[in-house]
Amino acid sequence: MDIPRPAEMFDRTWEWTQLTRFVSDEEPGASLGIVSGRRRQGKTFLLEAMCEATGGFYYAATETVPREESLRELGEAVGRHIGSPGTIRFANYEEAVDALLSLGRDRPLPVVLDEFPYLVRGARELRQ
Repeated sequence: MDIPRPAEMFDRTWEWTQLTRFVSDEEPGASLGIVSGRRRQGKTFLLEAMCEATGGFYYAATETVPREESLRELGEAVGRHIGSPGTIRFANYEEAVDALLSLGRDRPLPVVLDEFPYLVRGARELRQ
């Protein structure tokens, strides 16, 4: 799959190519990709651009948000992504992860949880 690099993206050819290769994998089932690196280097910009280019799902966790609020925000983000007329509420992260995995049921779709360590701090079940 050829995913054009956004015009406003300067350089980052290698990184964009690697992300494109990963999200274009058409093997059935979910794949986990981890993007790490120093802060303020453009990882979020790359991930947001990839989700925008592919119709993927992007959610950025917030450092100081309690578990219940994170679940609420994540449900709202999933609802917006799928165009749900009502509110999506998750009772726990198991439900949330199941919903996120189902987003790619019909086609390969990137699902990005940016700042994942912030979610893990308040949710032990995500550590497993």
